[in-house]
Order: sequence, then structure tokens, then C-alpha cells
Amino acid sequence: MKRALLPISLVALGLSLLIGCFYVPTFERPVSSTQKDFRKLIGSSDSHPIRPGFVDRRTILKLLGPPPLSTADGASIGYVFEAQSGEWVWPLCFTSVDAANTAHGVRFDFGSGDVLVKFKTSTEVLYPGPFLTSDGQEFRIDKLVADLGEPNSPLLWGGNSPVTDQFNFGLPVPARHP
Repeated sequence: MKRALLPISLVALGLSLLIGCFYVPTFERPVSSTQKDFRKLIGSSDSHPIRPGFVDRRTILKLLGPPPLSTADGASIGYVFEAQSGEWVWPLCFTSVDAANTAHGVRFDFGSGDVLVKFKTSTEVLYPGPFLTSDGQEFRIDKLVADLGEPNSPLLWGGNSPVTDQFNFGLPVPARHP
């Protein structure tokens, strides 16, 4: 077996150079250290600290920090978390790019006494391959936010305006006023 290891390694290296790029799987990791992963905190069972009827707005703000999204009336707030997994590596160019970024969003709706009434989640896969996004165009955060919105109650960035510009989760979005 030891004698076959070197030839197999050389064949694998040669094939990767012929192909041009290859995928290296990695564990999911946050794109930005300022975002909090809310996915394990929300649910309907007793094991989740954020669940409808048992938690209020103040507790959610303590756990997740200030919300980047809210409705105009403040009755609902939203959070976005982006995670990156895998790399596409081009050995001849000495470079790599993210293989798949996944954006997760959550909307919290509050009732009387600021108690959580319901939550809604949405997920968008952002770069499923080395060359194109999921629909062949630049990903726009407004699709994720629109999925979280309700017909007469859209989520707004900072409560100022609808999110319609391309958004890089690691960079702030400039405020837009009508």
C-alpha cells in the first residue's frame, strides 16, 4: 500500500492540474464575526430559547443584538446570517474562491406585551459553483428579505427603506431615504 501512495498522489495531482480547479470541502463558518448564528436558538420545542409565546423582544435583543431589519411600525424585526463552506481551488493560478455561501434570514413578529407570536425563516444559496450564482446573476439580498416579508408588512433595512441594493454581508449598506 505504501508503494502505491506516491503514484496515486501524482495521478490525483496531475488530474487536478488538467481539470483546472477542484473542490475542497470545509466546515461551515460565518462570513463575518459580527453576525450571530440564530439557527440553533429558534424553534418550537422547549430546547430552543427563542420560541413563540415564551420569549419577548428584550430577550431576543439580548441574545442576538440590534436587528438589521425591521418593519416600519416596529412590530417585526429580522436578522440575516451568512455562512461559507467549501473552496474552489485553482492550483496553477495559486488562488481559490468560496464554493457556497448560504444566507439565512429570520423574521420575528411580536404581539401584545412585545411577546413573540411567530417567526419565519428563509434560506438562499449564494454561489453553488465556481463560475455562476444560483440563477446565473449576482445575488441580491432583497430576494431573501422579500421572502421574509408579509404582504402589507415588508422588512426594511434599519427601518428606513426597503432593501433593494446588492448587499455584501461583510460591508455596511448605506442608508437610503425616499
